[in-house]
Amino acid sequence: QLGVSASLILCFLRHLSEEEAFETLEQALPYRDRFIGVGLDSSEVGHPPEKFARVFARCRELGLHRVAHAGEEGPPAYIWGALDVLHAERIDHGVQAVHDADLMRRLAQDRVALTVCPLSNEKLCVF
Repeated sequence: QLGVSASLILCFLRHLSEEEAFETLEQALPYRDRFIGVGLDSSEVGHPPEKFARVFARCRELGLHRVAHAGEEGPPAYIWGALDVLHAERIDHGVQAVHDADLMRRLAQDRVALTVCPLSNEKLCVF
């Protein structure tokens, strides 16, 4: 009626293990018709995206969209990892990309969307 739609993304918490992410995925698969993708959420510090390479590869095999929180608290390298290792199609936050000109070019060239949250940036003292 209003021309608005929404879809669900299953989230893995990066402070937990990749094995726990696999468990979450397996528990969610019976409800596969209710979500369109997976995301990597929670505090980045000490939890690089590469930690979840295998579970994201499995999600890619399943045809799920992939997004990741990267480059809010973490360095630009976490954004690179989300793109190159997790094959993220969207980056949540990503504000640290401003410190890496090559990364900014990559994001623009590949038309990778960033979802930003100024309130979160403020609360975490990102800038």
